Amino acid sequence: MTSRRREVPWGYVLMLGAVVVVAAGLLVLPGLLSPHPSAAPATSPPAIGDEHEVTTAQGTFRFGYDGNAISIERVEPSPIELGRAVLPDFAQPSFSGVPVAGGGLWALACPGQGAAELIRILFGFENAHPQGPRYDGPPAVGSIADDGLWMFVIDPGPIDPDARISFMTSSGGGGILGSTFDRLLADQENPQPSGCFVSG
Repeated sequence: MTSRRREVPWGYVLMLGAVVVVAAGLLVLPGLLSPHPSAAPATSPPAIGDEHEVTTAQGTFRFGYDGNAISIERVEPSPIELGRAVLPDFAQPSFSGVPVAGGGLWALACPGQGAAELIRILFGFENAHPQGPRYDGPPAVGSIADDGLWMFVIDPGPIDPDARISFMTSSGGGGILGSTFDRLLADQENPQPSGCFVSG
């Protein structure tokens, strides 16, 4: 009895291999032409100071925690620190960006050639609350930052000296009279190196 050697069907094997290669190519090739990211795309961090900057007709102003105080700067058209207000001990954050505790409010006035150039700023800090922060007063451009600091630059032009200008949150707030800015300039209260004056 003779044993028959079974021959490997090479034609069939080659055809099966070709099918596998073509199928793999159809699955892999689109990914090579249009690759999918291996991880979710990282979002760019926001530019530092975005929520701490306000752009007005009088320039761009920046506010923030610096040392033990809130610093107010005009960064455009020419960089200068206009003034600062020292935070009370209970409000001091451990470092910049950490929310402050409690609340406080100041006015800053910088002299100019008439009401159109006079810089008037209301600024302060208040426990951050998702509901209720509100500025009431003459037209102004401002920002309320996540760390509880806030600033409003009042539009140039005359304001009613008896008008109340205030900043309120659901936990409290405070305010001043429109005449506060004129009083600061007249009394030269709390002079700053910039030639501006800060209440309190």
